[in-house]
Amino acid sequence: MLLRSTLQYLTHSGRVPCLHPPPGPVAMVCRSLVAGAALVLAAADNLGDSSAFIQANIQPTEIMQMIQDKAGEIEWGNGGWQTLAKSLAEDWGKKTFSESMDRFRDQVRQKMPFNLGSVLVNDRNDVKECKDISSSVLCHSSRKVFNITCRGWGGSCLAPDAECQSITTRDVCLNSKTRLGMACLGWGGSSCLPPHGATAELITNEHVCQHAKDTLGIHTIGWSGSMCLDEKSAACEKISKPSICNDASRLLNLDCAGWGGTTCIDKTTGNCEHITDALICMDANKRLGLKCVGWGGSFCLDKRTATCDQISQPGFCNDAAARFGLRCAGWGGSSCIASDEESICSRVTSKRICQSAKKHLGTTCAWIDNACTIKTGE
Repeated sequence: MLLRSTLQYLTHSGRVPCLHPPPGPVAMVCRSLVAGAALVLAAADNLGDSSAFIQANIQPTEIMQMIQDKAGEIEWGNGGWQTLAKSLAEDWGKKTFSESMDRFRDQVRQKMPFNLGSVLVNDRNDVKECKDISSSVLCHSSRKVFNITCRGWGGSCLAPDAECQSITTRDVCLNSKTRLGMACLGWGGSSCLPPHGATAELITNEHVCQHAKDTLGIHTIGWSGSMCLDEKSAACEKISKPSICNDASRLLNLDCAGWGGTTCIDKTTGNCEHITDALICMDANKRLGLKCVGWGGSFCLDKRTATCDQISQPGFCNDAAARFGLRCAGWGGSSCIASDEESICSRVTSKRICQSAKKHLGTTCAWIDNACTIKTGE
């Protein structure tokens, strides 16, 4: 129905009578358009709803524009209709064939069982490099299919100069010499390790880390929660798991103060600012041996180095003297302002606070041109 409406649109334009074309060149034009629409229909996701598919993908104005663009290039005195028909058929055929192949490829990838579609069908048509090949089968036949030389499949299609770290499939890594002609050290947990210079930190799997000395020849001291550590690279801040941090002395032979909320704190270099959990901050002296003055809103404040700028909550700022022993003028709208600052007004970002600065901050300010400034003339 919609296809007929599309052709009616062309008829009403007065240029090409396509509903009942007479024999000859005009019929050739119409047949090329009908064939193009049919090709697209053949690739529709739902053949029972072909009308909706055409509406979404083929606009009558698009077809008309193609004819108008071509018409200006044609010499009508000598076989012009034949030239137009041939040109339209070629251009529209390429367009619809490309659309059809894209949709056909997607259908195959999605509907083949056991994920075979992704193995047999490539994601892209325009393959220029090995990385453009998404099919393991086509990767192994890249020279024949795409005229591109690739090393082989290692979780992705590898270029001839690919290194061991590019291999992301364990089985291929363990057999890299026979499959890819690459001498790799072994599997690190998420990628293949290079034959020389591999360190414990490249290992991303706890089981591999625990057996690294026997299987890979890499000396390690243990698992941090997210990476493998050796004696040279080990540090408290690299531990990402609370239970490991709090037992670091036994597990990793590290002298850590304890878990600070998001990081493991070193007993020697750690400070209160590394604590990002309010409850841990309140008990920091007992838990971590750190002298903290209190929670500032985002992190814990150190008794020796705390400043008003480090306070990120209005209530804490306005009560800074009692909470932290700090002399703060008050909250300025987006930050806590120290009372000894030369220009308190310039730090205020709230119009309401600016206009009542005498009461809240102990100084007189004025809100001018969307900014707070010191009030003069009084």
